[in-house]
Amino acid sequence: MRIYQIIIDPIINGKKLSKYYNVDVKKLHNEVLEEWSNISSEKYEVVKSVTVDYLPVKNDGYQYTREELANLLSPHPTIEPHDPDFMDYELFIKKFNLVDMRNSNDFDEVHVWAYPWAGCYESRIIGDKSIWCNSPELKASCKNFVLMGFNYQAIMPNAIESFSHKTESILDYCYPKFFKTLKEKVGTVHIPFNTIKDYDWENKSYKDNVADSLPTSYSYKKTNIFTNLINFFRYRTFNYNAGEITKTDNCEKWHCDQLQWFRYWHARIPKYMWRMIIHVDEIKKVESIFN
Repeated sequence: MRIYQIIIDPIINGKKLSKYYNVDVKKLHNEVLEEWSNISSEKYEVVKSVTVDYLPVKNDGYQYTREELANLLSPHPTIEPHDPDFMDYELFIKKFNLVDMRNSNDFDEVHVWAYPWAGCYESRIIGDKSIWCNSPELKASCKNFVLMGFNYQAIMPNAIESFSHKTESILDYCYPKFFKTLKEKVGTVHIPFNTIKDYDWENKSYKDNVADSLPTSYSYKKTNIFTNLINFFRYRTFNYNAGEITKTDNCEKWHCDQLQWFRYWHARIPKYMWRMIIHVDEIKKVESIFN
């Protein structure tokens, strides 16, 4: 996947904002892409990069001054964040000529790195067949692409979480019955099967582990035809009866770690479903063995 990297790095009090956070944005992005490439088994690489001294305009036309942004991001701000917070995506798309670039096949995805309160959604699908993707659809005269919004104040697993919510949205649209069962039996990005609370990746309560009964070899990795055939039938019996569950587990299964849970959860997605998770220009509702 070819990535157009846009780093929004305004100069505040004579210094790039990323330097205040002491972060090398390009290095951080490379770490994120390496991790997501491992999870998805798809190669991601930056083919174009720009760094801009820019403060995005909000949906209602408001734009922070540099003084306001410095105040807001200070340890003890004296002003409140602007509401609405989200940036004007149509204006942003025009500023960076994204529709024309997409029509010229210059990239597959756009990854925007910005500061807190810049107004980016974690993910947004833009194009002629746009759908909800953890954010409202946004139609445009080009084939679909994802615009990911990352915060360079955050750490690498937070960016993987953004990718993971994109996965949830696409599964829910393309394979709704499978996704419903996945949520019930395995859990969600925020809520593992052994807990009922968001972000509770360190919960040590034991619960029946259907997730671990699913074949990780049927994720988006090359396997031989016999393994795939066996796993095909195992997935067809995804609705397990309680008597078939032979073990219980807690968070130690994924080392009680946020990133490890994301890896564990994604490994339960059948191989062929990854195609549309990655290539959003091919998104459609699918009648599958699960639907």
